[in-house]
Amino acid sequence: MSPTRRSRTTIEWIHCTDRDVSRLHALHAQFPHLDPRDIRDCLPPQQRPKTEIRTNSIFSILLFPRYDRAERAIRSEEVDIFILPRTIITVHENGIPVFTELETAIADQDPEATAALRNAHTFALLLLERFLLYCSPILVHLQNDIEEQEREIRAHVQSTQLVHIALLRRNVVTFRRAFLPNVVAIERLCTALTNTRDAEQQHRAARLRDAAREITVLLDDYTSAISDIHAAQQSLVSYHTSRVSTALAVIGVLTFPISMIAAILAIRADGTPFVDDPNGFWRIAGAMAAVAVGMLGYFRVKRWL
Repeated sequence: MSPTRRSRTTIEWIHCTDRDVSRLHALHAQFPHLDPRDIRDCLPPQQRPKTEIRTNSIFSILLFPRYDRAERAIRSEEVDIFILPRTIITVHENGIPVFTELETAIADQDPEATAALRNAHTFALLLLERFLLYCSPILVHLQNDIEEQEREIRAHVQSTQLVHIALLRRNVVTFRRAFLPNVVAIERLCTALTNTRDAEQQHRAARLRDAAREITVLLDDYTSAISDIHAAQQSLVSYHTSRVSTALAVIGVLTFPISMIAAILAIRADGTPFVDDPNGFWRIAGAMAAVAVGMLGYFRVKRWL
């Protein structure tokens, strides 16, 4: 656990990057008025987003997307926040850089971060604001990927593109599944943190609600777009597959009568035509070519090719 320094005019921020049972029990021993149910919810497995308003504290579970560069996949990470009158406690796995960036801002005496440390609710709103801002580059990246796949799918279909569309679809679905349940929890948390007499807090909470709704709208739009791209991709793949199947069927139909003629003439039984004819080979080859050309012409007339 890594605490910030607290003076008479600032709050204390404790962030725990380990969900170990002993660490959480030590945290509960340090703050015995925390609800034991909230402490249990910090343990694995991952919990659903929610905000609980207790007698002496506010407890919130939020899920935020995290981009795994090694696997090119979006994962969801749980962030647990305890909000006390003079203390903020965050429990997470340190996969999201928001905490490190905020620590650096506090160390560099950033005016916004320093001012937020004077009030626990204001600091919690700032933390939530930083989380929503962290989602913006991921959303832009997803938008760029969707537009790139739309351009590619108009030009041609490649096996690598099919893999990219599948990865993009998985990332959009993972992001949406992780973020959408947060909306209710964020709404409830903003309501709990907002002081009706503090205009700045009200303004910041309103911005956070709007940002959460905007992300929800974008995710719905991205989900619809990637579903359309996936459907178009499947149609193109089916079309190309049918073209290949048609070509193979035509080859099979063309070679069957030719192979049968060749097999019959290869018997060389008494009475087999062209056996003793010096031009027999060319006559047979011509007959086979005529059969092939005639069948191709028939397929063209029927518009099967």
